[in-house]
Formats: sequence, C-alpha cells, structure tokens
Amino acid sequence: MDLTFSLLICCRSPVDGFVERVEGGFENRHEVVLSEEEKKFAELIPTVFGQPFCGFDMLRDTRNVSYVIDVNGYSMVKVYCS
Repeated sequence: MDLTFSLLICCRSPVDGFVERVEGGFENRHEVVLSEEEKKFAELIPTVFGQPFCGFDMLRDTRNVSYVIDVNGYSMVKVYCS
C-alpha cells in the first residue's frame, strides 16, 4: 500500500451556523500544506485502523499544535461505489 499521498482540505467551522458555499451549493474548501507531524498522522491513522484509506478531522491551535478529533472510515464509499 502506498502511504505517500495525503491531502488536507480546510473549511470554516460553522460555530455560528453559517457555512460558506461556492457555486453549486458545495461547501467552500481549500487545500493547505500538511506539517511534518500532520504527515505522520496521515500515514499512521489508516494503518492503525486497518483501512487502505480514510479521512480524519483535525484542529490546529494558535500555537500550530494539531489535534486529531475524528477519524472517518470509507464504508460509505463502498456502499455508493459497489
């Protein structure tokens, strides 16, 4: 399994109930660069959970310390693609 590809997509947290939208109604998201520590998270998380790929939600604090707060599997992808 190739664990060399990671992509972090950033979106605004809707604490006020407002979600930024783009044309077509999709949530506004943009790519950001992963830190070395975040790259290690991205490699380790699928391995620990025994999945070829998965997503995870992460927060960065004002000191640029990252916290993984949720791990999302790929079961829904299997349902829609089978």
